Amino acid sequence: MIKKLSVSFLVFLLCLVPAFALSVPKQDSCIYVNDYAGVISESTKKSLISMNESSDYSTGGYVVVATFDFVEGDLHDYAYKLFNEWGVGDSKNNNGVLLVLDIGNENCAWIIGTGLESTLSDGRCQSIIDDYFKEDFLNKKYDKAVLNTTKQFLKYIENGNFKVKDNQSGIFGIDMENIFIIGIVLFLIVISVIASALSPRRSSGGYRPRRRYHRPPPPPHHGPSRHYGPRPTRRGPGSFGGPASRSPRPSRRPSQPRSSGGTHHSGGSSRGTGGTLK
Repeated sequence: MIKKLSVSFLVFLLCLVPAFALSVPKQDSCIYVNDYAGVISESTKKSLISMNESSDYSTGGYVVVATFDFVEGDLHDYAYKLFNEWGVGDSKNNNGVLLVLDIGNENCAWIIGTGLESTLSDGRCQSIIDDYFKEDFLNKKYDKAVLNTTKQFLKYIENGNFKVKDNQSGIFGIDMENIFIIGIVLFLIVISVIASALSPRRSSGGYRPRRRYHRPPPPPHHGPSRHYGPRPTRRGPGSFGGPASRSPRPSRRPSQPRSSGGTHHSGGSSRGTGGTLK
């Protein structure tokens, strides 16, 4: 019974070996070169970083090189996992390349972003590996192998006409199109503030219309008339609706002489504007 348990435990440990081997290490701070096997010289690292920084700025695409002493399991699956967890390439254009070197197994793997599939086909990638990588890698000339291969991949990335908005020239990292829009918004805000400062202030209770004062009509004149123009209207008995209209009326005609035994007509005005009683 104990022997069976020991065999089962050993099988379990063997199954865990690929799982531990496939753990993703923390990416190097420079991101372009991750030399966990220690086989790339400092001068080659600087050259790789310089080339990738230029391409990353203009296109968002770059080539990441990762070296390992020994990788358990399927190298392509492990490279695919690295590519996605590290986020190689621009997130919009997806134009990154990952080159993984398995030094112990004398093997390598490469992953191409989906944005480069039309530019870097499987056949073209295989040609690059055969012509610029394979011989030097097998002869342990790792610097020359990764440097020449990276140059070839970058050439196709830069010929892909990728544009990254975040890297376009601007002010404080803002592209010129957004600067123009921000300028228009700020101009409208300034105009609105100036117009508000120049407009008359209103009380907190809201707008109040200006009161208009009407001058009342003058009182009737009882003395001798000295008015040579139109005579102002006077109120008759029992008037309604406020003061009578101030419209001009003709001057009073001379009163007619009374006839004996006839009907008497007064000379007063009517209550309608400009009208007379007939």
